[in-house]
Amino acid sequence: MRDLPAQLRRFKPVSLKAVLRDGTERPVAVPKSGNRWQRCMQTLDALDWEKVECLDKDGRVVGVVESPEDEYDEDGVGAEGDIHKLARIMLEVMRSTQKETRQMFEVQMRGQAELVAALIEGVRAVADSHSLAMKVQAASMVTTGDAEGDNEVMNMLKMAMMYQMQGKQAPGLPMKRPNPMPPRQPQPQPQPPQGGKP
Repeated sequence: MRDLPAQLRRFKPVSLKAVLRDGTERPVAVPKSGNRWQRCMQTLDALDWEKVECLDKDGRVVGVVESPEDEYDEDGVGAEGDIHKLARIMLEVMRSTQKETRQMFEVQMRGQAELVAALIEGVRAVADSHSLAMKVQAASMVTTGDAEGDNEVMNMLKMAMMYQMQGKQAPGLPMKRPNPMPPRQPQPQPQPPQGGKP
């Protein structure tokens, strides 16, 4: 990054666009006076940039400054940049895992809610069936009792008619007493004639 001010002086950009290592772009204003290139350098030092595009007044690219190779360690890997990349990768993995876990949890909760609703409906159906069976049984008992009573009355009437035809008293019925005979009137006795012997 030591040659960045020199390259900026060479391109003389009106504005800068810093492309960060995560792919995002940041516009960087170029001061119009003072130690303008050093001030741009201070702004870029606060950003983890990978390249800087120098733009003219119409927004056209007049030059590109790549991140210098001396920022990398002995293994050829940018220490600070790769740490940031690794952290971003881990963060994305964590977010993806949390999203999948949340979706699985929501699916499980919906399944449990549907199961509970089905159980409630099953219990309600069993209760309704039991209530209906009890009502049918009660109605059947009432109908059977009425039929038995009617049969008993018919049987008694048949027995009474049969005994009446045979001249007998049907059991369980009040006995009809015969009409009493009228009392016998005494016959008048003949009276003897008066004034003489017979």
